[in-house]
Amino acid sequence: MKSVETIVVGAGVIGMMSAWQLAKAGQQVLLIDANDLGQQASRCAAGMIGAQLEVAEPGPFFTLCKESRAMFPDLAEELRSLTGIDIELDTHGILWLSTSEKETLRFWNARHGKTYKGQAVLG
Repeated sequence: MKSVETIVVGAGVIGMMSAWQLAKAGQQVLLIDANDLGQQASRCAAGMIGAQLEVAEPGPFFTLCKESRAMFPDLAEELRSLTGIDIELDTHGILWLSTSEKETLRFWNARHGKTYKGQAVLG
């Protein structure tokens, strides 16, 4: 058996992608999980890539989420070319409904990094 250089714990989407990218870079990778692949948090996310819904305000994490999301079309094509499987990536967005002006202001600020209609975000 070859020696393992990197152990990735957690075989959800992030763990599997991390292991795959490390292996493509030449690392000997061991991917482990206590459960079946992709059956925990990845399954709960239902395939959504909603960077704008993951944060309450603009900042480095929001930027990272948006940059990561922007990589998905190329990833989808790479997976299709390697496996013949179309992951059916849909980039039409997510419908987010607010139930109050406060929610609307919070969402607007998180999405655009500025005020909405000249109003600061409320709490």
